[in-house]
Amino acid sequence: MTRAGSKGRCGEPPSDRVRALIHEVVVEMSAELDDSASVISDAIHKACECVGDGLYLATRQSTRANLGLITTLLADGAEPTAFTAPEEALSYARAYVHEGLGFEVLTRAYREGEHTYSRLWLEKLHARASTSDELAESMGYFGDFLYTYIGAINHPLSVVYAAEHERSIRGGVAMRSEQVRAILAGAQVDVTQASSRLRYRLDGRHLGFVIWSEEPEGGSVEGGHTRTVFDDMDRLAAEIADSVGATSALLLPIGSYYAGWAAVGPQVALDGLPKYRGGLRIALGRVCRGLDGFRRTYEEALITKRVASLTERAPTCTVSFENVALDALLTHDLEEARRFVYHQIGPLMEDSDASRRLAATLEIFLHEESSFVRAARRLGIHENTVAYRVRRAEELLGRRAAEHQLELRAALRLAHFVRGDSRD
Repeated sequence: MTRAGSKGRCGEPPSDRVRALIHEVVVEMSAELDDSASVISDAIHKACECVGDGLYLATRQSTRANLGLITTLLADGAEPTAFTAPEEALSYARAYVHEGLGFEVLTRAYREGEHTYSRLWLEKLHARASTSDELAESMGYFGDFLYTYIGAINHPLSVVYAAEHERSIRGGVAMRSEQVRAILAGAQVDVTQASSRLRYRLDGRHLGFVIWSEEPEGGSVEGGHTRTVFDDMDRLAAEIADSVGATSALLLPIGSYYAGWAAVGPQVALDGLPKYRGGLRIALGRVCRGLDGFRRTYEEALITKRVASLTERAPTCTVSFENVALDALLTHDLEEARRFVYHQIGPLMEDSDASRRLAATLEIFLHEESSFVRAARRLGIHENTVAYRVRRAEELLGRRAAEHQLELRAALRLAHFVRGDSRD
C-alpha cells in the first residue's frame, strides 16, 4: 500500500513492513465495520451521558459511514483530508440540533470515537508487529492519519450544525422543544401561557404519536438530491394530524425521531392514517386529556415504539398502544422475559424453520382453545398436521399443552420479542 506524502512518527516515510501491516489491518477492519461501529457507538454513549438512547441508531449510522470512509482512504493511499463528508455524518450533526445538544458535545463524541477506534487498531497491530519499533511506527502512522481525519471532518460538521441551528431558531423549533421538554419532564407550567407559546392547547384531548425509521440509511434520494429523513417525517406528521381530523397539532423532532400531538375530539377514526412508506413507522398512544394526558399519550407512544422495534414479526406501518399494552408489560424487563421464555419453551427456541413452525402452531392452537379444527383453518393446513405438530411440541417440551397453559401462552407470545433482539 502506498500513501503519497505519508510520514512516520519521526517525519520519515513509513517502512515497507509498516505499510504491509497497515494494509493487513485495513483489510480486516473493512470486514468488521459493523462490529466496530457498535463498539464505538457504545463507547460514545457511555462517555457522553447527555447523548440519549434515542440517538443511538443515528450514532451507529454515522460511525459506520465514517469507518467505511476511513478504511477506503487508507486502502487507496489517499490523504486523510481528501473526502466529502458522509451524509450520515451530516444528518447526525443535524440531529444534535434537534436534541438540543451543543456542538461541543458532538466534538467530544468524535474524539471518544477516535480514542476507541485507535484502541481497536492497536490490538490488531499488536498481534502482527514483530518488534516494538514496528508497533510504535505503525500505530503512529495510523494515529496521525485518524487525528487529521477527525480534524478535517470537523469543518463540514460545524457548517451543517450552524445552518441547522439557525433554521431551528427561525422556525421556532428550539423554543417549542424547550417548552415541550420541560412539560415532559414533569415541570409545573402555566397551561395558558405554555399553550400560547406552543400555539397548541394543552387542556384539550391529545393523540400522541412518534415517527421513526428502521431503515439503515438516513435519507432518500430524489431527483439527484438527498433529503434527510426528518423532511419525510415532517410531512408524514402533518398528514397524520390531518387524517385524524385534528383541530391543531404540535409537531417537532426529538432526537432521532419525530413526535406529534394532535388535538382531537372524543371519537378518533384511525382508518385514514397514511400507509407504509419508505421505512417510516408510526407509534400511537391513546387519546388522553389535559397536561397529564399530554405527557401520558407521548409516553405510551414511546412504549409502543419500543415494543414494535423488538418484535420479529413483519412490521406494520402503524402500531397503537391499545394493541401492544400487554406486550409492553411483559417485555418491561427484557432480560427477565428472555429467561422466562427459555425456561418455559427452550426446545422450541432453536433458530430453525421447524422450531418456528412448531411454536407458531402451538400458539395458534392454544389461542383457538385447543381446537385442532379451528387452528387448522387459521393456518390453512390439515388438522392432522396440526395434531402432529402439537404432539411433537409436547414431546420436546416434556409436558402436555394443557399444563401450565397461562405460562405457556405467555412464553409463546414473548418468543416473538426475544429471538435475536438487539440494540441496533
